[in-house]
Amino acid sequence: PRISKTRCAMSGCEPQCNIKGIKNTQGNWVYLVPSSPEYARTDAERLFCSQMDTKNAGYRETQS
Repeated sequence: PRISKTRCAMSGCEPQCNIKGIKNTQGNWVYLVPSSPEYARTDAERLFCSQMDTKNAGYRETQS
């Protein structure tokens, strides 16, 4: 997955950079936090360090 460049370096990522950005089945860019029911079974297309990073990138929180 691509890493948000806001706080994550190319060589690695801080442990808190665990918010998954995905394109859902409706074609919308959404993000999943670790407490989301589908988090464990979802492959990230991009990782973010904060919810502010996701919103700044145009993602919205998934409706679980």
